[in-house]
This record gives sequence, C-alpha cells and structure tokens, in this order.
Amino acid sequence: MALTAGYVTSIIKHAVAGPLSSPLSELQLANEAGEYMVGLHKWSYLKEAEALIGTVASQEYIELPLDFGQPLSLEVTDGFTDAVVMTDPGTFNRVRTGSFGNGAFSYWLTLEYAVPATGDEPKVPTPRLAIWPTPTSTDADWATLRYRAAWTPLTASDDVVQIPRYCETLYLSICRAMAQGYEEDEGVELEDRLLKIAAGTVALAAKRADAAHQWNYGKLKGGAGMVGTRWTSWEGPMAGPSTP
Repeated sequence: MALTAGYVTSIIKHAVAGPLSSPLSELQLANEAGEYMVGLHKWSYLKEAEALIGTVASQEYIELPLDFGQPLSLEVTDGFTDAVVMTDPGTFNRVRTGSFGNGAFSYWLTLEYAVPATGDEPKVPTPRLAIWPTPTSTDADWATLRYRAAWTPLTASDDVVQIPRYCETLYLSICRAMAQGYEEDEGVELEDRLLKIAAGTVALAAKRADAAHQWNYGKLKGGAGMVGTRWTSWEGPMAGPSTP
C-alpha cells in the first residue's frame, strides 16, 4: 500500500496524542522530516534518470530541474566541439575575470544559488549552474545531467510519499521523533531523539537495503597505470615535471 501524506499526519498526531499545538502543522512537519531523511544519507534511490539542460543566449546561468538536489555527472551533447569543466566558485571567478586563460575548455560551470529579486515566487535560494563564457545561442538540449533528487514536498493529504518501502519505517520514526521533540522537549531534546534514530538499527537497515541496489562500480580509475608523460590540471594541459 502506498504511503500517503494523510497517513503520515495521522502517525504524527498519534505520537503526541492529538494535533500539534505548535505553529508547525502536521503536513509541514512531514516535509521537514523528509528533508532531514534525505540529508541523512546519499541515498541511491534519489539518483534520477538523465535530464536535458539547455543554454539561453546572453544568459549567464543554466536552469536546473525543479527536484535537483546534488549533481552527479554532466555530459555535453556535442562533446566534439564543446569541452566543459565543473569547478569551485573561486576558480570560476578567476577564469571569468581573466586571471588566467580559458585553457583547453570551451565552458566553465559552477553551482550557485540565487534568490529572486522581484516577482511573486518564493524568495528562497534556487540552485543553478553559472556558465562562462556567456552562451551566444539558445540550445535546449545542450547537455545531459544526472543528479540526486531533493525531497518531493507533500502538499495534500492524498499525495504519495516518494520514498521506497525500505525507507518507510525510518521516515515514520523521524516524523514521530520530530513531533515529540517539538511538543515534549522538556524530557528529551529533539536533537537527541534524531541522533538515536540516525545511529540505530532502523537507519542501518534502510542504508543497507539502499546500498544493495549498486552491486558493481566498474574498474578502478586514476591509478598509476593511467599516468602519461603529459600532465593535465583543471585549468588546462601543462608540461610534466623536469628531470634533474
């Protein structure tokens, strides 16, 4: 049977013998518990299928999927002409301001968060990819992104909780702990309740079940056998060390 938001809120009420007395609603707490669970572990079930992302002419960033959580890999569609590198904000800023050349790459990317300055949309940080040089053309299929998804918010009682069955006990335990932590914090602090769950057998069982989905990671990469005579850094190729 699918786990619905209505059932989750009933579990929350049962944990504290009635509706929450705090300003936080049961549905809000259900989402807060989900966010916590998603951040508790790098869950394999959150690895999304590929999504196409595109450039917009004269726009200095690329929009990401609405459920984007963490990047896993990015491959440019036309890899023969466009070479890209993901880098940290500091290196990206140095490249963009001309501190050093563009090297062997056509584009540089870095993950940034932007808060809308105007409009009616919620004023919350939204992830996006900053890109340099600024694209001169629009290409909706510019690259393929694989990513780990974020928590899917629950907005109505009939919404289905987007988690696998092996995570349901862990999720409901977190919901109960949060409800009791907010309502009955005189005895045991919320943090202590969550710490006990994170270190317990329920969380361990869910992590083991999740890890069993990836049984092979392929051959090891980056070893001594892959070392050549030419050295390469993220800033571009450079000469190898001199011999004394």
